[in-house]
Amino acid sequence: MKFKRNRAVTVPDSADTGGEASSGYDRPTAGQKRGRKNPIKIVLSAAAAVIVVAAAVALFLIVHFGPQTGQANQLVNEAAGILSDVSPQINQVDTLLGSAFQQLSQNQPDAEKASLNQAKTLVNQVLPRLNQAKGDIDQAMALNISPAYQDYLQAESTSIGHVIELSQTRLAIAELLLADPTLDKPDSQKKLSGLKQAAAQQSSAAQQAEDQANRIADEHPDEIK
Repeated sequence: MKFKRNRAVTVPDSADTGGEASSGYDRPTAGQKRGRKNPIKIVLSAAAAVIVVAAAVALFLIVHFGPQTGQANQLVNEAAGILSDVSPQINQVDTLLGSAFQQLSQNQPDAEKASLNQAKTLVNQVLPRLNQAKGDIDQAMALNISPAYQDYLQAESTSIGHVIELSQTRLAIAELLLADPTLDKPDSQKKLSGLKQAAAQQSSAAQQAEDQANRIADEHPDEIK
């Protein structure tokens, strides 16, 4: 069973963060996409991971993959369903964080706080579900399945783990701006810059893991479809 991911890289906009290269929150734009035939799409920007789930999940069962391949596929299917459920909330978080940065640049602290509070609530709702989805994939990986399928699921688990880290960083950015909506405190700008750098690294790591999963799938087309 193979996950489907399309990646879109947004163009950083420096106007909303005082001339500093942004981490993709300011004004997300459509980017280049590349897809695979599997059920989960993850859109990665310079500082965010947006999970979008395809409509259908394809199962591929062959005995020589291992006696527990069917059980593994069921767990992966459950993970795909969870990600499908949370994808609208994740998309909304991106919109809210983008609005908050615009409201910061336009000196609208009340509107900024409202956007950030909504984003914080949504991230707190999404994080447990993302961990649940990763847990399902980890359980599937531990079953008696083919080595190629195990390697593939390991790469997918790693990628989702970095998506979780990105979500935690987004939460930290929201909390920082809620504590200092106008970034007046001496260390707020430094903290924000550090969070952006961390998010960029997490985004890159997630994409590298996804690329590894794609390579494994390409090398074993008869086992991972």
